[in-house]
Amino acid sequence: MPADSTPPAPFSPEQLAVPTLRPTFPEHLLARRSLHRWVKPLLQKNRQPHTPLVFLWGPPGSGKTRLSQALVKFLGKKSPSRTAQLLHAREVYELLRDAEMKNRADFLSLWKQFVDTDLLVLENFQLVEKKQGDLLARLIDQRNLRKAGTLITSTRPPARLPRLAPRLANRLSAALLLEFPRLGLESRMVYLARKLEVLDVEIQTAAVEWLAQRLEGSFRKLQSAVNRLQVMAAGDHKTVTRAALERLFSGPSRMGKNLTMENIATCVGDFFHVSPRHLQAKTRQRTALLPRQVGMYLARRLTSLSLEEIGDFFGRDHTTVIHACKKVAKALDSNLDLCGAVRQLETDLA
Repeated sequence: MPADSTPPAPFSPEQLAVPTLRPTFPEHLLARRSLHRWVKPLLQKNRQPHTPLVFLWGPPGSGKTRLSQALVKFLGKKSPSRTAQLLHAREVYELLRDAEMKNRADFLSLWKQFVDTDLLVLENFQLVEKKQGDLLARLIDQRNLRKAGTLITSTRPPARLPRLAPRLANRLSAALLLEFPRLGLESRMVYLARKLEVLDVEIQTAAVEWLAQRLEGSFRKLQSAVNRLQVMAAGDHKTVTRAALERLFSGPSRMGKNLTMENIATCVGDFFHVSPRHLQAKTRQRTALLPRQVGMYLARRLTSLSLEEIGDFFGRDHTTVIHACKKVAKALDSNLDLCGAVRQLETDLA
């Protein structure tokens, strides 16, 4: 990579005061700076953020979770007296609901714990259902009264979350809104070149540019490509060329450019006689459960989409996708009918 292709960092990790888990790219500087200023008061006794609620949104794989984890770790290291928690938003709702069903005392104890936490990170807010909104809105209200820091992460901004309860949508409208976008072409090239350099993988600059142009700016997709290149380079110990990359990433399914989740859902729905919209519904009926799991399995095999992106399409989290893929893969060894169905679907989607 040419030396002048690396964008200069306008401030150092020490100035940012948040553990730098990845190289700092221009696309993320504004959000990182804003979060630093927001969390900084928590380092001082009896001080709270000026704006209690922050909404950080960006596509899956952009690094929101890693940044949130860095903030929690940083706060625990710099100010041990402060408390911080990182949880899925739906998990918080389910924990409170389950506690309330057991007895009132358990609910009140857990509620106090969530309200009093100095920094609470609520992840994957795009998966929150309308019926869960009122309880989460009450929690946010109580934390705002304490001026406790609440960081919400989502793959979409509040205006594009149609399932939000009106009360919750109203609370989010007052949040500090920060975008964490995908990396641009130049930053993708820098990321790939730095990672491959660390792994001692020699690659032509033209090859890096070719690959960066064909990968979206998701860290997961970029890392997946790096892993494949590392395996390839370990086999022949030669400089990776553009021609070698074209062979490695050939085919419509390798880069996930020509195959969408909509294509997969339509194809799977037609095969199993289930509406694609039914696959995205919350129902756990067997008529939709198996086709949905097969759709997740195929998406994982045939596209470069991340677990979060696949789960988001079906209205589930990444752990559900992992479970579905393992379940289908195991069933293929013993269920000849399912094996035939999956192979046929793979052929139809190729």
